[in-house]
Amino acid sequence: MPTVSKEIQKWLDIAMEDLDVANELFNSRRYLYATFFCQQAVEKAFKAVIAMGNKEEPPFIHNLVRLAGLADFKGDEEITEMLEDLSLHYIKGRYMVEREKLPGNKRDFASKMIKFANEVLSWSLKKSK
Repeated sequence: MPTVSKEIQKWLDIAMEDLDVANELFNSRRYLYATFFCQQAVEKAFKAVIAMGNKEEPPFIHNLVRLAGLADFKGDEEITEMLEDLSLHYIKGRYMVEREKLPGNKRDFASKMIKFANEVLSWSLKKSK
């Protein structure tokens, strides 16, 4: 059973905090920002697993599909689409360009991403045990 280092635990703790923030923003109907924090939680969850496997700092990238591959997170086409959609919210969600067109503005989408982020975080926590 692997020992979780302080560095990995920090990644996991911040991922959990990001997911808490996503839930708070969702409850206040700020769906775009809730989706952005889902992206952040998933990114950090993957980086925790990458750090466990490599014993080194994860790469400074934000593309969730690439991070999922590095973390050996398996999924079907629907999972890949969700990762791609969340990745869009990292950059485009923070700037004025086409922000209103992002799917994260919709309640149903944000709700789906919160559920998905919870699943990824649960997966990463199991990997750390």
